[in-house]
Amino acid sequence: MGGHGQSPIEVKLDDPAAIRDRARALTSALGDVEVTAGEVRSTWRGIAGHYEAPESGQVLRAMAKPDDVAGELRSKGDRARRALDGYADALEELRSRRDDLIAEAASIRQGRADIESGKVKEPEYVSLKYQHGNGERQESPKAELRGREDALAEDIAELQSDKDRAEIVCANAIGAIWGAMPYKLSGETSVSYDL
Repeated sequence: MGGHGQSPIEVKLDDPAAIRDRARALTSALGDVEVTAGEVRSTWRGIAGHYEAPESGQVLRAMAKPDDVAGELRSKGDRARRALDGYADALEELRSRRDDLIAEAASIRQGRADIESGKVKEPEYVSLKYQHGNGERQESPKAELRGREDALAEDIAELQSDKDRAEIVCANAIGAIWGAMPYKLSGETSVSYDL
């Protein structure tokens, strides 16, 4: 890429399938906790008619608490999963864009090699040709490649910025579940928890 910025390959993206799998495993495990806590509560309720002691009410209330907490934890896990699924969706779109940028970088490298090998000839001079007054101009192959390199560098920077934003949106959505302070990208004045 002629020394312009980072390569699209250098924009590291998490694996969306792995994120979805881990999020699914998390909610599955929390669902198991909720089921187990419900079974404990149910079992102690069944004992209520057979267990008479001064502390029996306290024991029954104590066995309700894990079930209540497990339900709340499961609900928070579901919110985390939605945030992670949204992040995985964003990653899929970013991967598609990165693949397009990788293809463009390869095309630029091939164009540069074609010019350097003499396969594509540079004209001795370049005249600007205005066609039908629309301001289009014909550029030399080198100038056209420089323009493509510059556009590619901008697209790579935008890809990195969009990746950073997707990470922060996900982190903020998960952090909001427990009331964490939100992250902001530099230059942002407000924070969104939307995915």
